[in-house]
Amino acid sequence: MIEDIHLIMVDNGLDFKMRVTVRRLLKKYGYPPDLQKEAVETVVKQAEMMAQMEFKKKT
Repeated sequence: MIEDIHLIMVDNGLDFKMRVTVRRLLKKYGYPPDLQKEAVETVVKQAEMMAQMEFKKKT
């Protein structure tokens, strides 16, 4: 299921846009640059999990 949501995000360019937005926010609020990659991955995984839960609620 998470793979389906990820494919939808990648197809629509949402994955890229979300990663860029997260990076900008981390930089804006002074997050350490050496930890940003891991933080971005964590946020993307959390977003995918939340999307999956919302999808399950609607079906």
